Amino acid sequence: MKITAQDLRVQLGGREILRGLDITAEDGQFVGIIGPNGSGKSALLRCIGQILTPAAGAVYLDGRPAADWPPREWARKLGVVARNDGCSFDFTVGEVVSMGRGLRGGFLRKDAGEDGPIVREAIAAVGMAGCEERRFSTLSGGEQQRIILARALAQQTPCLLLDEPTGRLDVRRQMELMDLVKGLGKTVLAAIQDLNIAAMYCDRLYAVKDGRVVAEGTPREVLTEEVIRAVYQVDAQALADRDGVLHILFRPLGRR
Repeated sequence: MKITAQDLRVQLGGREILRGLDITAEDGQFVGIIGPNGSGKSALLRCIGQILTPAAGAVYLDGRPAADWPPREWARKLGVVARNDGCSFDFTVGEVVSMGRGLRGGFLRKDAGEDGPIVREAIAAVGMAGCEERRFSTLSGGEQQRIILARALAQQTPCLLLDEPTGRLDVRRQMELMDLVKGLGKTVLAAIQDLNIAAMYCDRLYAVKDGRVVAEGTPREVLTEEVIRAVYQVDAQALADRDGVLHILFRPLGRR
């Protein structure tokens, strides 16, 4: 399923957050959004997830505008993993992940009896098998992040929106999570802070600064020394290892 955002504009608190963004994620493509804090990455994902209403512009799934999709049908197409996404009440892990099934159209739908195996499978997929009865509040930040991903997986949607999905994970868990998501074959649009993670896993990147796209293309095309300097105001080297994997090496600011 193809995700398209055209000329998105958002104002929050009197400030223009998005200034005419155009983003496309083709069917089955893993697309990363990179840029400094406050550049508009989260606002973009919130617009696509219909959490935030843009002042102008439009979002499309397979060419069909968001306004034409009933909310329940939209929830069957897009799974969302938001930053700092938690629960107001102390649910169990199983209950949190089951909410992803409810988003598909309510707990009283005809196929609700199939939820148990799907929920357990999603929990196992993120490395948390057997934790169904643990309270969500007792989990570490990284464990909670994995359960929020499991909730999105339980929706069984063709598309995923991920807002800094590896932010609270250690290196091994970051790579496990990204390997999992990459292997799903879904259309993925992810805001990513770690440029090395973006280089390893993304098919295409958009670099965003001050609410605008300033570069787009493959990781090799976007993660250049010139683009990194323009977007982040830091010096870096982009080097490929013997396997062709791109790595970004940063220079301490004091040595500039």
